[in-house]
Amino acid sequence: MTDPTQPTEPTQPAEPAEPSQAAPPVQPEVPLPVYEQVTPKKKASTARRVIVIAVTVVIFAIAFFGVRFIIGTFTTPAANSPEAIAETVELLKSQLDLPQTIDQVTTLDDITAEKTAVHYHYTIAGADTTALTDEALASVILPGICSQKATREVLDNDIGMTYSYVVAETGDEFHFEFTKADC
Repeated sequence: MTDPTQPTEPTQPAEPAEPSQAAPPVQPEVPLPVYEQVTPKKKASTARRVIVIAVTVVIFAIAFFGVRFIIGTFTTPAANSPEAIAETVELLKSQLDLPQTIDQVTTLDDITAEKTAVHYHYTIAGADTTALTDEALASVILPGICSQKATREVLDNDIGMTYSYVVAETGDEFHFEFTKADC
């Protein structure tokens, strides 16, 4: 009687009578792995759908904005045209609640479009303006508009920026126009 838990040695086949008819050696039986049928996880399917949707959206966006850019190249007015300046003013006004208090003495009353510039209208009230000069006011305004990205982009599109200040108490006026050459 043999113990089933002990490995058995493979038996050797008997030697064939003729060497030309030799039987191939017997290989020991190796158990084949059992493959379970794997069902796809729902997450993989969802992830694939999300990727397909994302790729589709990206392709659509590229096509949409590419066509829009090409059409816009032929139909958009020049950046410094009166139409473009008017559009810039409308955009600025939509982002502000006018009149807007800038500081304790300065109020931005309006923004208007001119032929070659965006015009900012300010009122100064409650300040001693007896020593105020054009040069002093311009020296405060210019570094600010040259260093701010948004105003610099306007200037770089060959759109001027005009600033008008009216002193409420005296009616004195100060006017400045800046272009990209000033920066």
